[in-house]
Amino acid sequence: MKKIVIFSSLTGNTKKVANSIASALNCKSINYTQISLQELENYDFIAIGFYIDKGDMDSDFKGFTSQIRSKKIGLFITMGGDTNSEYAKNAIDGFKAKFISQGNEILVTFYSQGAIDPKIIEKMREMAKIYPNDERYKITPEKEARWLQASTLPDKTDLENAKNAFLALKI
Repeated sequence: MKKIVIFSSLTGNTKKVANSIASALNCKSINYTQISLQELENYDFIAIGFYIDKGDMDSDFKGFTSQIRSKKIGLFITMGGDTNSEYAKNAIDGFKAKFISQGNEILVTFYSQGAIDPKIIEKMREMAKIYPNDERYKITPEKEARWLQASTLPDKTDLENAKNAFLALKI
């Protein structure tokens, strides 16, 4: 089975996971901007990775992946938020439904928390100053602790878990 890992990464989190999965599958890992949809036709299995921003993948990657049809795929996703939250679960279920509706067969799904883009944290701090009485923008000690904890992710354990999720496919 001919395999490839494609990804979209803003901060490097998804790229780290992509490279880990590619190492497990013994195939190449490539940013989606470096490959054409026509080239993807040569592959039997495509591991597709992306980051979630405001509940969705970035628009360019979304357009690219909307044309991937009738493939065996694995999804891997990184996000700054809590991967166990209802928000994350709903987003991931939506991505699965999207790929299935395109005739793809999802063989595995893996998701991991990643570091939050420092620009986003700075924007949150700015919003807190502009709207000091709005609970959505308050910078609490708990929020600071979550940001600090997320800054170390994905870590070695996450990368090992990603490898193991895809190795379990035995493809």
